[in-house]
Amino acid sequence: MFTLQFFIAIACGAAGGFLLMRLKFPAGLLVGAIISASAFSVYSGGIQVPSFFSVLLQIISGTLIGSSFSKKDLMEVGKLLLPSSLFIIGMVLTNLLMGTLISLLSPLDLITALAGTIPGGMTTSFIMADQLGADVPTVAVMHMSRLLFSLMLFPSLITFLLRNDEAYREESLEVTGKSGRRMPESLQVLYTLSVGTLAGWAGSFIPFVPVPAMLVSMIAVSFFNVSIHPTSFPTPLRKAAQILAGVLVGSKVTMDTVFGLGQLIIPVALMLAGYLFFHTLVGYAVSKLTGMNKGISLFCTIPAGASDIALIADDMSYSSPVIPLIQMTRLIASITVFPIIIKLFALFVG
Repeated sequence: MFTLQFFIAIACGAAGGFLLMRLKFPAGLLVGAIISASAFSVYSGGIQVPSFFSVLLQIISGTLIGSSFSKKDLMEVGKLLLPSSLFIIGMVLTNLLMGTLISLLSPLDLITALAGTIPGGMTTSFIMADQLGADVPTVAVMHMSRLLFSLMLFPSLITFLLRNDEAYREESLEVTGKSGRRMPESLQVLYTLSVGTLAGWAGSFIPFVPVPAMLVSMIAVSFFNVSIHPTSFPTPLRKAAQILAGVLVGSKVTMDTVFGLGQLIIPVALMLAGYLFFHTLVGYAVSKLTGMNKGISLFCTIPAGASDIALIADDMSYSSPVIPLIQMTRLIASITVFPIIIKLFALFVG
């Protein structure tokens, strides 16, 4: 249930987020919320987050993405096989290279280094690390660092790299319902949230699928948006979603995380440098080979939560359904492909 501590964390997240946003920091609202909520979490000994909060954020993110779909986007979905495959191949090679390098330059064994650099979800990565025989606490610190620093560093890097490029802006294709009339804005927002919430709640019960509530709410809202009546997700709700996402990420940071990070400075620094360099390289390569917009391609390579990245991309005017769809293929690949490759690679190198 919601507690006073949780509401204080939200207030801290909002204060930090709006401060960085006023300072025009890239993705400042989300990054500021993460930093301030993390500081409060460490100070207070951990933030107790309601059990349904993660699902709620998935639903909000899926609804936001679905409301931006157009018929043009739906026609483009079938063209994602090649870029998705290239992204996965690039990330597998990056994982093997970084894991090997970290094991050679730090005290970590190869399996732990490889498991710590899988670009997948934290929970599933912990489970896979245990099954592979890796040092799970070390893997936990590395993945927490990946999530935190990816969300804080990649937006600034993308802003710098694309400083001379015009931001991608989705073509607005107005779609009307059968009546040919648009409903009042307040009813339109209520209608959008109702569709997304009901679909996302039902989708949350689907097993073995990464971020199922986000996926199902996105599909449902995009269908209603294109086929039945336009949906609406106003700017205040978008900002609130970023703050809440930042609080959720920050709530996972504890004093143990800080101490663990201090003991793993070399592996974490190598991992983050590798992510920033190689994932950016993969993003540029995929853009060059497939003709995908450079900004969208770079957002597809960020190794963090799919919903968080979708919120950042939307805030930075790179909103596209391609980003969450390819991010979800990354999560699926991290569960199905990466463990097998890591086992085979470890056997091959002895």
